[in-house]
Formats: sequence, C-alpha cells, structure tokens
Amino acid sequence: MEYTGPGVTSVLAFAGISLLAGCGGGGPGSNVGSGDTAPAAACSNAEETALMNQINSMRTASGKAALPFDTRLIQAARQDASQFGANGVRTFEFGKKYGYGGTSFVGYVNAGFQTAADFWAQAQQAAGTGLTDPVTRDSPFAPRHIGVGAMDQAGGTSRTYAFVLGADPGAAVANGSCDPG
Repeated sequence: MEYTGPGVTSVLAFAGISLLAGCGGGGPGSNVGSGDTAPAAACSNAEETALMNQINSMRTASGKAALPFDTRLIQAARQDASQFGANGVRTFEFGKKYGYGGTSFVGYVNAGFQTAADFWAQAQQAAGTGLTDPVTRDSPFAPRHIGVGAMDQAGGTSRTYAFVLGADPGAAVANGSCDPG
C-alpha cells in the first residue's frame, strides 16, 4: 500500500502467507539495548538502534517478546531506505536477495525525518493496524526477526528510515554484514 502525506510519500508493504524472505537475532558482538529491547547489531547506527528499540518496546508493552535483528533484514531495510530516498521504492526488498527465507513479512519506509521517534510515530499513524497488528498482536503472522535501516538524505538534514519484520523459521543471522552491497 502506498500512503502520501504533505510533501512525503511512504510505503507500507505487507506480504502474507506466501512471499519473499528474511530474519535474524542478536549474538556475540552485539550491543545490548536497554529496558525492553533486544541486542542491536554491532553494525547498526544509533538511529537504527533507536528505531529497533522503539518497535521492540511497543512489542514488549503488548506482552510479546522483543524481536532479534537479522543482518539479512538490515541489508534489506537499508536497501529500501536508500532506494526510497533516491527515487521511491519500486520493489520492496524483504530479504530474499540476501538469503532470508520465510513466507510472511511487513515493511515500511518513509523519508524526511530528523529522528527515529518522528518516523515511528508517523509510521504508526499512516499504516494503522497493518503495521501495529504484526508488532503487538502477532496477527496475521508472528514476526521472528527485525531489520532496520536509516540513510541520510542529500544535504544531511534529514533521514529516510525503513524496517522489515520477517517470519523465517530459522535462527537469526547475527554476524553478517549490514551493507546491502
């Protein structure tokens, strides 16, 4: 689904019971977040970690476990943020390109934000239950992993953010590159 707002276009992509791939979790070399958060990837920047922590805080406040990162989903989210910042998302990447498997995904991307908190507040408002249900209710699928991406826009005055939640049944990949290459 595509959403438009004042001067900004965003994309909520939801793939149900049979689409692409992607997921992972914390592990050695990870930075440990605070409170209700899972470990962050060593290759994540501060804004990516902040966004992952906000999503996980919402999950844990709803009685769900925090989602571990998967570097394959971080690669996908960074690709989505980079592509969206440059020319809009033409093909939303859920991680298949990076070897992530599974059948259920949700992702969101938008540009023009100063902070991860600003992006997350707008994402919840724009996407509604299409975004909050997988995060807080594990419906229509139960996500198992998370990937986040934050890219500076031209001029460095704002960022494009993206995240991908996936339900690959395998273990999270925690020691790969976060660079989408």
